[in-house]
Amino acid sequence: MIAQSFITLVCVVGMLMVLATSATLGFYAGRVPGGSDAMGLVVPFMTGLVAIVAGLLAGVGVALRGGFDGWGLSRQHTLMATVLAALLIGVAILGALIAWAEKHRLAHPALLVPVGFLLPLSAFGLLLLLTWRGPSALAEAGPGRSLAALTAAAVLMGLLTGAVGVQAWLARSVRDHAGELERERASAAEQARRDALGAEGRLLEDLEKFSPDAPLWTLTAGLPMEPNAALRAIWIARALQLPQLDAALQGTLTGPYGSYRHGCVVMIRDLPVEHPPRAHWAAWLAQDARLTAADIRRHGDLLTHDDDGLGAHVVALTQAAARLPADAALQHTLTELRGATLATPDTPERAAALGALAALLKSG
Repeated sequence: MIAQSFITLVCVVGMLMVLATSATLGFYAGRVPGGSDAMGLVVPFMTGLVAIVAGLLAGVGVALRGGFDGWGLSRQHTLMATVLAALLIGVAILGALIAWAEKHRLAHPALLVPVGFLLPLSAFGLLLLLTWRGPSALAEAGPGRSLAALTAAAVLMGLLTGAVGVQAWLARSVRDHAGELERERASAAEQARRDALGAEGRLLEDLEKFSPDAPLWTLTAGLPMEPNAALRAIWIARALQLPQLDAALQGTLTGPYGSYRHGCVVMIRDLPVEHPPRAHWAAWLAQDARLTAADIRRHGDLLTHDDDGLGAHVVALTQAAARLPADAALQHTLTELRGATLATPDTPERAAALGALAALLKSG
């Protein structure tokens, strides 16, 4: 009696879970949720899994009690067949859900309701009947044989659903592979096209994507690290097109970011002869010299700090100042910069910076 009650309880839970799964989906006629709403599909998926577990437990329980002994199979083979049948019916339940969620071409309520709802309920009904009436329920015409036929149909639907799922998975895999090959081909073609442009052509193409009023630092910050003079010239030519160049240059050269100031200094140093530096830029260079001296004193060396190579910055600043007319304020701050540099350890960067400063201050 306890076993019968347990199997009955499990069957009832399984039937309720089958009902909950189908009802949550509007009996496969509801709208498939998208975006964040798709997380709601976790609920019917979990109820479907519970239904499968219930079917396995109930089927094993009936088989162990001899409910299928009328089939003429050994108890072991009966148990194996029962587990396989329960799993296939589970495939039908979840397969109907997945087909609906993925909008499969066969996902119509008229087909999915029997596969994912009615036939699994019939299988639970057969288990209930066998639990209370035993194998004799299949020996006579009536509900037993009808439920057995419907259960066999449920197993067959599970087999067909699994086959359709495998076919869909294989087809998707083929499409995904073809898509990946096409993306690789397109990427290789794009890379070949970019390679054919050369370094200068690639840079010109990239600069076309920049906004007309892009911040100056986005165009000049990489100049100190760019060894190719031709590429630096392209960056500088683009920077010269900025509509408010003076305001951008002043804001950057007097700002707190040493690496951005360094880039602007290199731009001034490398300006083409047809665009010489403007005399009033000297005041902004003087402010950069003052800020760079403070950076050197704070760090105590001419190494790279906060992406700014201080030794190279000093050299570039000195070379940029050399392109401007003599300016007393700039000369004074360069003298201050020389004092900060003298206080650093003896390194090749220190020697290069002092040499550049000495040549400029002497000439000034």
